[in-house]
Amino acid sequence: MGRRGGVLDPTLDLYDQAFALLAAAWWARASGDRSPFTAADETLEVIDWRLAAPSGLGWWSEDGASASMLQDPHMHLLEGVTALDDAVGDMRYRGRMRSILDVFEQALFDPMTRTVAERFDPMWKRVAGADGVAVMPGHHYEWIWLLHRAAAKIPGADR
Repeated sequence: MGRRGGVLDPTLDLYDQAFALLAAAWWARASGDRSPFTAADETLEVIDWRLAAPSGLGWWSEDGASASMLQDPHMHLLEGVTALDDAVGDMRYRGRMRSILDVFEQALFDPMTRTVAERFDPMWKRVAGADGVAVMPGHHYEWIWLLHRAAAKIPGADR
């Protein structure tokens, strides 16, 4: 939003949507209101409709011709969906958590280097050049925390 209201950039961005899910989860937890779950479910539907990768594994970073496959929005999507699961106290978001863990296991984590890259091509291969070898240690710490949380909720997620 701009200073006077209004949308500054209408691009649908997975990173932004992940934080909208996190906000909905905490809104529900803090208020006891159930309506944030409706908003979260609608957000997840739009993510699937507009951002789903053609391969069926993961989601584009944003809607549009310049979209790329990025690690960070997937990490925060897991964070948001895990928070929703914490807030609602049932299994409704665990399938989504499993889908994100599949992206981590099949594409993001490189067992040879034991790292998580930041940028990928549409087939989930690290991009060429410096962008393909760049890693952010802070993201590794965040993933470890989120993976431990997911493992406590999803059988077999602790592999």
